[in-house]
Amino acid sequence: MLRLKGGPYGVRLHGLSTPMLIAVIVVKEWMDFYGLRYEISGGSEGEHMVASLHFTGNALDWSVRDRQPSQTIEDMFLRVQENLADDFDVTLNYPKMRLHGEFQPKTSYGRLGS
Repeated sequence: MLRLKGGPYGVRLHGLSTPMLIAVIVVKEWMDFYGLRYEISGGSEGEHMVASLHFTGNALDWSVRDRQPSQTIEDMFLRVQENLADDFDVTLNYPKMRLHGEFQPKTSYGRLGS
């Protein structure tokens, strides 16, 4: 089930980009496959670096809500990486049980056929 961090410091998804919506679906599918309880814990709110892609709707954080064997988390992480295109950067902070994903195109998608 897709969950968002709630409360006064809850997650905000204002301006979330279309590619990040795809990332939400991919992460949800693999978290559910591995039976992980999780929530989207970081969006456009909170403290991030000045040039963070969170502020442009191109980055999110997911937190796993219960402890799992490291192999389960690493397997899920590898599946997410495999299923997202090269234009996504995905990192895993295992001690914090947090996944960070961002859409950062590596290629210019200008006019085709030029």
